[in-house]
Amino acid sequence: AMAATLTAREPKTAKLEGKKIRIPGNVDKSIENKAVNHIMEIVVKEKFKQNPNLKRYLLSTSKKNLHEAYKWDHKWGCGINLYESDIFRKQRTGGDELGKLLMQLRAEFEGNNTEVKSVH
Repeated sequence: AMAATLTAREPKTAKLEGKKIRIPGNVDKSIENKAVNHIMEIVVKEKFKQNPNLKRYLLSTSKKNLHEAYKWDHKWGCGINLYESDIFRKQRTGGDELGKLLMQLRAEFEGNNTEVKSVH
């Protein structure tokens, strides 16, 4: 499953293959979390490095706060569905780690090493 995940040509395929990977039950969760966060940072960074239009779009967000509006992912998303009518009044229930990572990478791409609350 690991090889299939790493060589997948489509994100959907990588996600499906990645779900098949089983981490042994005796692995310290904090170590597992650090590894997952590090891999996510590498993958997202490479995505922007390989797609100049996407990188320009990220940079065009300037200093705006970025959030991953995905209701069902309480680690990477903010726990709110983008299409909910009261999105600005709702309590965010997710960690929004992807939003934090995007702001961190934006600062890095701008050449600004200002520390944004990292996913690490």
